[in-house]
Amino acid sequence: NFTALSYVWGSPPGMAEILVNGSRLNIPINLDNFLRSLRNMCEIQAQPSQVNLSSPFTFWADSIYINQTDVREKNQQIPLIRDIYGSSQRTISWISEETDFSNQAIDHLFKMAKSSELPYQSGWTSYQIITNVQAWDALRKFCELQFWNRIWILQE
Repeated sequence: NFTALSYVWGSPPGMAEILVNGSRLNIPINLDNFLRSLRNMCEIQAQPSQVNLSSPFTFWADSIYINQTDVREKNQQIPLIRDIYGSSQRTISWISEETDFSNQAIDHLFKMAKSSELPYQSGWTSYQIITNVQAWDALRKFCELQFWNRIWILQE
């Protein structure tokens, strides 16, 4: 029973050092950003989440569970990625750290979804959704994030 993590290593991947069971491990900075964000959410429990942050849970991240310096191990593990994600209880996608446009883009996506389900009860008319230039610009920037350009996203 585990949660899989989908994230971008970065290009080139900057590295950060963490401690895992007392041993030092280099991980991509973006994974370090996720872990710090997760720790902050656990501490403040202020953001809604589908993951119960008040009790321990296990998550799987490739750069931790696959020895990245061992070519043989990587060659054995990479074909299993699809099965790993498929057998996880859930997958968390860490798209990026919060940006000036990410909240606006996600909010716009929710409003479009609500508008399509309940066109006149969502508080936004179709006209407002279509003509909100700032929201569309934020959504464009969000879709241009490196996360969406990875081939792995199809398996995850």
